[in-house]
Amino acid sequence: MFLWSFMEKSKFRKIGMLAVLAVAIGLVVYTVQAPADAPQYLTATAERGDIENAVLATGLLEGIKQVDVGAQVSGQLKSLKVKVGDKVKKGQWLAEIDPLILQNTLRKAQVDEENLLAQRRATAAQLKQAKSVYERYKGLQV
Repeated sequence: MFLWSFMEKSKFRKIGMLAVLAVAIGLVVYTVQAPADAPQYLTATAERGDIENAVLATGLLEGIKQVDVGAQVSGQLKSLKVKVGDKVKKGQWLAEIDPLILQNTLRKAQVDEENLLAQRRATAAQLKQAKSVYERYKGLQV
């Protein structure tokens, strides 16, 4: 029994010494790896300002809903009565076309008509004169 108790005591001593040695090694490793100084953080005071965030890219944009608007006449716009994104109703006046171009076109057509009527009268007078000359020559031949 004495031998058995001696072996048990030496066995427990060896386990105890190994445990103390493991704790000592752990403490040494922890102290070597631990940072020497506490970390320092960079800080700044908050200031008010504008943030500009821009994305430069090329691409094709398409609207969700697209409506074609047509006019009965074409021309240059004199005024636009609505803005992009405004809601409009059926029959609402959207834009005014500059009438100057159409008025000039109408005036030119009227002048062309007067010229053609004058040419017609001149041609009718020439025809009348040619008929009278013909009748005169015809009367002289008899």
